[in-house]
Amino acid sequence: MPITFPANPTLNQTYTFNGVTWTFKGNGWSKGITTTVSVTANIPATANDGSLWLDTESADLYMRFSNTWAIVTGIGPQGATGAAGAAGTAGAAGATGATGAGATGATGIGSTGATGVTPSLQTETVTVLTGSTGTVAHNYNTGGLWAHTSIAANFTANFTNVPTTDNRVHNFTLLLYQGATPYYPNAVQIDGAAVSILWFDGNTPTPTANKTEIASFSLARVASAWRVLGSYGMYG
Repeated sequence: MPITFPANPTLNQTYTFNGVTWTFKGNGWSKGITTTVSVTANIPATANDGSLWLDTESADLYMRFSNTWAIVTGIGPQGATGAAGAAGTAGAAGATGATGAGATGATGIGSTGATGVTPSLQTETVTVLTGSTGTVAHNYNTGGLWAHTSIAANFTANFTNVPTTDNRVHNFTLLLYQGATPYYPNAVQIDGAAVSILWFDGNTPTPTANKTEIASFSLARVASAWRVLGSYGMYG
C-alpha cells in the first residue's frame, strides 16, 4: 500500500512504514539516505522498489514501495522574485575646483527587495566502514548513515555520543554490501552499554549473500531509558 504520512506532524516526529523510519523536517518527510532521483515529465508505470522520481509537471517527489508509487513530498514551485527597491536620490554635484574636478556627491542607496526562496533536496554524508567485526563504533557526530563493505563477521553496532535528552528518537541506517558469506549487526550498544534490539515483527533477520541490505535502528529515549527498534530489508 502507499505511504500515508500522519496529518499535522510536529518537527522531528518520526513515522515507520515498511520497515523504514522517516523524520518530519518541517517542510517534508526525510529518510536521511542519499539516493539518485530520476527527473521526468511522466512517472513510469513500473520501477524498482526504493527508487525516487521527480515529476517535473506536478513538482512532486515519488518513491516506489511494494510496486506502488507514493508521494514523498511536494517540492513546490519557485518562490516569486521580490520587488526591486526604490532608486536612491542622486547626491549633489561637488563644487568645481580652480584647476581640478570637483568632488562627486555620494550615491544614494536603494533597499533591495527580498528574493523568493527556491526549495532544494537534502543529502547526507555516508561514512564508509570496511572489514567490520567485533564491536564497531558509529559516531553520532559524523551523521546517521554508514556503508559497511567487506564485512568480516556479525558485529555489534556501538552508537557513540548519542544525546540523552528524554522524549527524543535518533535514527541510524547501516548499508550492508554483502559478499559470498553474509553478516549483519546482531547486537547494539549505546556508548558502550548493551541494549536489546526489538526487531520489526519480532523476527531476527537472516542476511543474504551477494545482496545490498539495510539495517535501520531507531533509538528512543523515554523516562531516562533507551529502547532500540530495528528493521531489516534486502535489495537486489
